[in-house]
Amino acid sequence: MQPSASITSQLKDLLNRQRRHAAYGALVLACLLAVVVLASVSIGRADLGPGQVLSIVLGKVTGQEHYLTGIKDSSAAIVWNIRLPRAMTALAVGAALAVAGTIFQAVLMNPLAD
Repeated sequence: MQPSASITSQLKDLLNRQRRHAAYGALVLACLLAVVVLASVSIGRADLGPGQVLSIVLGKVTGQEHYLTGIKDSSAAIVWNIRLPRAMTALAVGAALAVAGTIFQAVLMNPLAD
């Protein structure tokens, strides 16, 4: 009985390690996504830095006006009404395409997608 208990504990350790690695990978990808979205919203004809964009988003989301001090109303309108909705729409479309592709591969039982 001793060898099977050892194998079971080794499998549990392996699964826990894989879950931990997957969680770290998801965290890294989420941080990378946040940086890319921030850069995407910052880049444009109106010269806005990432700090300004972050201040505008925090000010609008939390409703605290002190985040918006020193920022033009036109800059806040550009970020909040134009750039941020465009970035969020791109995220939603990308996620929808990923889900659709996954479902498509599962329905067709593509052996290359395993």
